[in-house]
Amino acid sequence: MSNFNRPMMFAFFLFGLVLSSPGQAQFASIFKDTDLTAADISAAEEAGRRLFASGAPVPGTKIGWRNETSKSFGFAKIATVSEDRRCAVVEHSLNAKGSEVAEVLRFKRCMSSDGRWLLE
Repeated sequence: MSNFNRPMMFAFFLFGLVLSSPGQAQFASIFKDTDLTAADISAAEEAGRRLFASGAPVPGTKIGWRNETSKSFGFAKIATVSEDRRCAVVEHSLNAKGSEVAEVLRFKRCMSSDGRWLLE
């Protein structure tokens, strides 16, 4: 029997789905599999987008979010950046409905030829 707990296995499953999927719609649909509200999802996505607002992502940069209505909160963080600085792994830590146990999701974004940071 594995030492992984259910939320950890779920996070790895979602990580695999994201890395195998090319679109922004997949990003939103994966968040819908959590206990987050639509407003929480919007806040989490915005935090992730803001990590790339100044151009090149910097490892360790973290942007938090909180929804007082749902009591959900979390942060998006640049976990790693590729050597050529064209791809980054974004880690989302999500505490739905005030939970003390965070669910962690990771997404890879790479810069497209037109300069947009897209999910891989």
